[in-house]
Amino acid sequence: MEPPILHYLTTGLIAWALLGLMAAVAGLYWQPKADPDWWRGFWFMNAIWAFIDGAIGWSNLLAPAVTMEFLRNVLAINSGLDVAYIASGALMAMRFTSPLVRGFGWAVILQGAFLFVFDLSFLALAMRQG
Repeated sequence: MEPPILHYLTTGLIAWALLGLMAAVAGLYWQPKADPDWWRGFWFMNAIWAFIDGAIGWSNLLAPAVTMEFLRNVLAINSGLDVAYIASGALMAMRFTSPLVRGFGWAVILQGAFLFVFDLSFLALAMRQG
């Protein structure tokens, strides 16, 4: 039997992907005049993450049922990966001089931070459901 929270997790991930894609399209279209390379990097990287998050959410809809134990393990691993995303984004944002790469870095930090909170929240729910 599929864990009931998987539906909410999938819906939330797809909603985040759609929101991110809409924001990226708007941000790429209506870029501020100041520092256009930074903004281009930021919005382009957010669009890439939106496509990936959407693909993961869509695959959840098509995948066979999983157990609660499997879901907890995936969420725990993802939470660790989210920390790595934040760290790599910080490295790109702080250590590189290219405005484009710095924009990429800040987008990775934003996405990693959201996913960290998202994954930990659903991990806490999964732990309570036993």
